[in-house]
Amino acid sequence: MKKILLVMVPLFLAIGDCYAQTTLSVDGNGVLNYSKIVTQSPFAQSFFTGHQTGTTYSYPNGIFRAWTDNSNGSANYYYDGVTNGTTNYYVRADGQGYFAGRVGIGTTSPSAVMEMTGGGVTSSIANVATTLTMRINTANPPISLGVGYVSTDNPMIQGFNSVTNTAKNIAINPFGGNVGIGTINPDALLAVAGTIHSQVVKVDMSGWSDFVFDPQYKLPALADVKAYIDRNHHLPDVPSEKEVIKNGLNVGEISKIQTKKIEELTLYLLESEKQLKQQQLQIDNQQQQIDDLRTQLKALIILSKRKE
Repeated sequence: MKKILLVMVPLFLAIGDCYAQTTLSVDGNGVLNYSKIVTQSPFAQSFFTGHQTGTTYSYPNGIFRAWTDNSNGSANYYYDGVTNGTTNYYVRADGQGYFAGRVGIGTTSPSAVMEMTGGGVTSSIANVATTLTMRINTANPPISLGVGYVSTDNPMIQGFNSVTNTAKNIAINPFGGNVGIGTINPDALLAVAGTIHSQVVKVDMSGWSDFVFDPQYKLPALADVKAYIDRNHHLPDVPSEKEVIKNGLNVGEISKIQTKKIEELTLYLLESEKQLKQQQLQIDNQQQQIDDLRTQLKALIILSKRKE
């Protein structure tokens, strides 16, 4: 069998390339005695083809292998492709590679510098907008998540429709989990270790304090409020300083409590105004009585003088 192989290989080389001349030999194990086989066309094009046949063939070391004893891997290229002096791709001995064009994984027609497709999801790195440089797409619906920049020092994350390139909403951890900004240990759905700057903060509430204005609401007596303050050093229903330092401040709940106190204070003021009006009416009546008495006294004095 080895003799037949030695005869047929040069024959195939001669048929495939009339310019190629080489002699092949194998050792006792059927291994070629040459470290490489190169076929070259008249146009200086080199070709090498490997074909694995059979359904039970197994060669764990690979059909094609490139070996090197050069410790300087960055200077030793396993494979490269050069066209008119320009390198289009290469694989180096140190494990690094280079591709001048697009790279597709799971697709034969990548539309970006790198595109990976599988399971209905396409990930790509490309300039899809002037400031959007990377995106992950879903086939149906055509929704994408993009990473890019607003300005030189301001990166951004943007959701958009990959067909119309219109902006879309982004949901973070919709199935559970916390989000931390400035912290790696978020203890709430959103934990921010720092200042939040906002124009509007909207808090959903399950109730409000308007029950204070219900006619059936019993307004605490001011004497009772004073006694509570003397004992606890804070208003009723309002968390103490110690509680706020320990547990933080619930913005929605404290707004509800403060509104309740404002409404109670309004009722106190209205009641005070009512009492002041009643007192003023009494004062006016008393003043009228005094004025009447003065008039009567003056008349009596005049009458007394006439009798003298």
